[in-house]
Amino acid sequence: MDSPLEGIKIVECGIWQMGPSASALLGDLGAEVIKVEERTKGDPGRGIKWIRGIPVMLPQGRSWYFENNNRAVHYNKNAAQGAGLPFPYSAGVQNQSWLINLLTNWIGDEGWLKRNYAEYRKFVYFSDVIRFTGKVTKKYVDERGEHCIDILSYGFNQRGEDVIPSFSTVILPSKEKGTWPVRERLPVPEFRGTGK
Repeated sequence: MDSPLEGIKIVECGIWQMGPSASALLGDLGAEVIKVEERTKGDPGRGIKWIRGIPVMLPQGRSWYFENNNRAVHYNKNAAQGAGLPFPYSAGVQNQSWLINLLTNWIGDEGWLKRNYAEYRKFVYFSDVIRFTGKVTKKYVDERGEHCIDILSYGFNQRGEDVIPSFSTVILPSKEKGTWPVRERLPVPEFRGTGK
C-alpha cells in the first residue's frame, strides 16, 4: 500500500523540536521533507540527546528529529553532496523573492504587483552571483481601468545561465486618471489598522 503523503514535498523551516518533529512524522507518512537550517551551525536543537527522559539520538549521534526522513540540501554540504550536487543551493522561492523585491522597489510605494510567474531552471549554489535584468513588453489599461505594464525578466548567474526566467505584471498609479492601485486595495480609512 502506498503511503498517504507519498509524492508530497514539504519544506520545513522550524527550529528546536516542534517543527522538526512534526516534519519527521510527515516523513513517516511518506512525504519528502526538505529541512532548511542556518547554514553554518544548523538547527540549535541538534545537540539535544534526551527530552523528558526519552532518547532522541539515532546511531552515530544523529537526531531522530533532524534526520528522520528529511534532506537538508539547502544548507548542508554533506546532504547536498549526498543528493549528487556539488554544493548546497538556495530554495527557488528565495530567488523569486529577490526578484519580487526588485520589482516592488522599481514600481515604488504606490505601485502594485498584479502577478508574478517564475521558473526555477537551474540551481543557485551558495556564492553564485545573480544579476536580474528585464524588459517592458507591453503597456496597457486593463479591464478595471488600471495602468499595467508586462515585464519579462531574467536572472543570470556568473556562468551566463538564466536561472529564473519570469513574467510579471505591475500596476502603476496615474495622476492624469486619478488611479492609485494601492488605495484601491486598502480598506476604507476608518478600518485601516483595525483588522476589520
